[in-house]
Amino acid sequence: MPPNEDVVQISYDGSVEKDRAGFGGVMRDYLGGVKCLFSGGSSVRSVITQELLAIWHGIKGAKELGFEKIEVTSDSLRVVHLLQQKEAPPWYTKVERQVPIVLY
Repeated sequence: MPPNEDVVQISYDGSVEKDRAGFGGVMRDYLGGVKCLFSGGSSVRSVITQELLAIWHGIKGAKELGFEKIEVTSDSLRVVHLLQQKEAPPWYTKVERQVPIVLY
């Protein structure tokens, strides 16, 4: 479902393989037009960490491009709960603490 006219939507995913971990995402406007693609990774082999990094980079990028209203779509209930502080973060990640900072 596309976002409202004044909103940019970020979709993302994280992935972990044997010796690699990364994330990628796309930022779209209300017409479905691509505004930005992004990708990256870290040495932490955790899908949760990669997905949190994707959200962080997506929101940061949207703000840098001048977007004020940002919607993030997620297929991970655990990531949503982490960001809503309904669940304790894994001991090996600090990324979830940075995402709320980018929001404000």
